[in-house]
Amino acid sequence: MQVEDFGQLFKDSLHRLIGFLITAGARRVDAEDAVQMAFIELAKVWDSAEHPLAWVRKFAFRMWTKIFGRSRIDELVSSFPDHIGRDDDDEIVGQSKVIHILRRLGQWGCPP
Repeated sequence: MQVEDFGQLFKDSLHRLIGFLITAGARRVDAEDAVQMAFIELAKVWDSAEHPLAWVRKFAFRMWTKIFGRSRIDELVSSFPDHIGRDDDDEIVGQSKVIHILRRLGQWGCPP
């Protein structure tokens, strides 16, 4: 494929890909970051990508899920109380189990 084709794909699909991720639940800034990272990676494999639009869309979605997972886990962990009382034990145990599961899910991120 030609370099011009890459530029045309970028122009034609940038806003649609960002919109796709926003529709999936991404914040605009995260969608823009994920799409930008996807195009950077696509440029590296441009000569071997058989279906570049599908490739960049899939990669952008995976990047967003990684970004989303990290930020969501950080939000949950930051809301975890520093000090607990006797009455809070059951709730804290439940929250810590959820946080542990979310951290494990983040480790299972799909490679591009």
